[in-house]
Amino acid sequence: MMDLEELLSDESFQRFLEGKARGEERLQWESWLKDPANRQLYERAKTMWQELHFRPAAVPDVEKEWQRLKSRLRLRQDSAKILTLPQQRTFSHQKRRSFFWVGMMAAAMLLFFSYFLIRYEVGRKSAIPVRMQEIVTEFGQRATVHLPDGTVVILNANSKLRYPASWTEDTPRRVSLLYGEAYFDVVRISNSFSSEFQVVTEDGTVTVKGTKFSVYCRSTFTRVALEEGLIEVTRKEVGGTRQKPARVLVRPGQYLKFSRKSNRLVPVSAPIQLYLTWWKEEIVLDKTPFREIVQRIEETYGVDVVVTDPKLLTRTLSGSLSNRNLALLTSALAKALNVSVRQDGDLIIFGK
Repeated sequence: MMDLEELLSDESFQRFLEGKARGEERLQWESWLKDPANRQLYERAKTMWQELHFRPAAVPDVEKEWQRLKSRLRLRQDSAKILTLPQQRTFSHQKRRSFFWVGMMAAAMLLFFSYFLIRYEVGRKSAIPVRMQEIVTEFGQRATVHLPDGTVVILNANSKLRYPASWTEDTPRRVSLLYGEAYFDVVRISNSFSSEFQVVTEDGTVTVKGTKFSVYCRSTFTRVALEEGLIEVTRKEVGGTRQKPARVLVRPGQYLKFSRKSNRLVPVSAPIQLYLTWWKEEIVLDKTPFREIVQRIEETYGVDVVVTDPKLLTRTLSGSLSNRNLALLTSALAKALNVSVRQDGDLIIFGK
């Protein structure tokens, strides 16, 4: 008797679920359904087939979200105060000189107290701790985060994102990807919030002004891939030196792999569809090495993948694959590579 994952991975059963099975194939499955145990398994498989999938994130109405945000935060908008000057009067030369020095002393005192008042306000604001919000995903999970400025972040499995819990007009648009992978759809704004948006990793900072890109931060490096717009990457100082941090611009269609332990900071123009479509219902491959896909499966689902023929790891794949769940993804890969695949607990084996 097949288990649920084996059943969903069977292409013949998939055709039967979709009503595409014909002739003898359809009769075999109908005969199989006469067993009550098989009928119960069929109902579970049908429910999972219809409901278990990821939905791409919808970009919100920026203006509507901003108005809602202003209402929620109750941002203060101080109106300008216009002071009316007193009527001009005529003074003697001596009186004018006396009033001149009195005015200079008053202005000096005003500047003196204003200086210390500003220092006090700055110190008071900096002393207030900023409460941070953290989003953590487990293996096989994804999360969609709507930031207060309207930016949408899609967090991949086994990832951790940190950002300020509450935003005001003084809050920098800055988030930290502590580890994992995230896709950013950044809103371009020109109001109370800072126009720049920054993503910080342990290797450096990605600065943007409204764009779509992904950031990958695992192991010993960070990789950023750009879909739209323009981004600037600043690598952290190497070895604690006092030299000016290295910066470089990344353009659409490029990716950049960098590390705080390396001086290399060179964008590469290459196929990057896998880096930008991992969160969609179908991932797009463009001459993507199978080795890279295997690594992504292990990082996303927390499984170990064994490839019995090492030559398979160098094979490249182009096209689109279903990305709804692990069983369908591995089944599609096995078909594209013309090899068998089986799963034993947390172990997936491609080949005999």
